[in-house]
Amino acid sequence: MALSERRGYWKAVVAIAAKNARMAWAMLAKGEAFKPVT
Repeated sequence: MALSERRGYWKAVVAIAAKNARMAWAMLAKGEAFKPVT
């Protein structure tokens, strides 16, 4: 939420989408399931 307040709503949406896309690409490239860090 702090990011959206600093940068504007749509920039925050795009930043989060880009992060998710990088994670998805990394999973596909490595061929492994997503393992959340706890």
